[in-house]
Amino acid sequence: MPRRSFSQPVGLDRLRFSEHMTSDAGKLMSENILERVPWNMREDMMVGEIWITIQFCNMQAKAYIMNLLHSRKRLMKMNANLQQALNASQDSKASLAETNARVLVEINEMQGSLDDSKMANNQLTRPAVKEWGAGGYSRHYAFHMMARMMPAGEDKSKAK
Repeated sequence: MPRRSFSQPVGLDRLRFSEHMTSDAGKLMSENILERVPWNMREDMMVGEIWITIQFCNMQAKAYIMNLLHSRKRLMKMNANLQQALNASQDSKASLAETNARVLVEINEMQGSLDDSKMANNQLTRPAVKEWGAGGYSRHYAFHMMARMMPAGEDKSKAK
C-alpha cells in the first residue's frame, strides 16, 4: 500500500494507524474513532497492528463525527421542543374547550334570565294596558283626565 499524507482524505481504504498516525493528535483521534467502531468491524483489528475502515483518515474525521453528534443533539432538542409545543397546544385546546363550555353555560343562563325579565315585564305592563285601554296613556295623564271629569264638590273653606 502506498504511503499517504496524514491530511489527505483516503475514502474507504484500510489504513494502518501505526504507519500513518504518528502525531499525538493522530493517536488521540484514532482512539476516539476506535471507540465508535461497531463491533462487527472490529474483526479487522489484530494485536500489534490495528487496521480499521473509515471514510477520512485525518482531523476531518473527528470533525465529521463531532458534527454528527451535535446534529443528533440538535435533533433531540428540536424533538423535545416540538413535543413540549404539542403538549402545550393540547392543554390550550382542552382549556379552550372548557372555556367554550363555560361561556355557553353563561350565555344560556343570561338568555334564561332575559326571558324571565321579559315575562316579568309583560306581566307588569299588561294590567295597565287592560285598565287604560290600547291608547297607551300613562297613569299620570289618565289620573288628570279622571279628576277633570269628576263633579265639583262644595268647597268647605268658602262655605264658612
